[in-house]
Amino acid sequence: WRAERPQRGRFRQFTQCDIDTIDEPSVLAECELLEATLAALVAIGIDGVTVRVNDRRLLAAIAAEAGVPGEGLGGFFVTLDKLDKIGWEKVKAELTERGYPEAVGERCEWVVGLLSSSEAGPEVLDRAADLLPDLPEAVLDDLRATFEALSGIEENSGASVISSRLDPDSAGSIAGGGRYDGLVGRSLGREVPACGISIGFDRVVEMARFDAPDLGVAVLYTDQSVLDVLAAARALRASGRPAALVDRKGQMKVQLDALKAEGYSSFVVLEGDLVSEERPLRD
Repeated sequence: WRAERPQRGRFRQFTQCDIDTIDEPSVLAECELLEATLAALVAIGIDGVTVRVNDRRLLAAIAAEAGVPGEGLGGFFVTLDKLDKIGWEKVKAELTERGYPEAVGERCEWVVGLLSSSEAGPEVLDRAADLLPDLPEAVLDDLRATFEALSGIEENSGASVISSRLDPDSAGSIAGGGRYDGLVGRSLGREVPACGISIGFDRVVEMARFDAPDLGVAVLYTDQSVLDVLAAARALRASGRPAALVDRKGQMKVQLDALKAEGYSSFVVLEGDLVSEERPLRD
């Protein structure tokens, strides 16, 4: 549940479809979860997915390059995370309000601008290596492996993946995840590598395009007896067809159009104790 005002694709009550991997410390865990998630989205008709790859170690290196002290990383990350929603001017203003020098926001915008101007993941990493000399090579290796995995997923799964580019037109994420290595260890008293991803069920359903369901035959009745109406529906169902009882009312064309929109494929009309010929509702 969320304690906030409901809006399109973001309800107070929501459902998440989670996938988690335990005890895999390498980037293989992230790559496998990405492949599973993209395969699931492709299977229900969602393609052209933008995958935003992030690494907190990379953000820490950007912060260091911008002049953020180690003890000030928390507030810096909180503000930078709002970039998609509020833009650079407000991000820089908030950083100043938090007590960071104005030069921190300016430098951060410059570094991120150079990184995001690259078209592909490998180019981003090459620029990161030049701009952020203190960034450990292991971070770059992990991110290179992730981008290579995304390329392989695109080739083998049919997914159309757009990675590494900031998408300003995105209405919101439909999935998200990351590592929570320290969480399990708090209960067990030892380090347990853990990684997970969640697909937002509500947003996925809103985006997916499903074939209209076939609700079967609409049995239109008027003033027939209960026994006659039940007998007509029973006969249709005995042949393996789903049948629903619908009160006949209003203009016939208007009602038939409504039944077609609801998903019924055909209809019959009860006339006295007789059942009319079944007629299609769909083209």
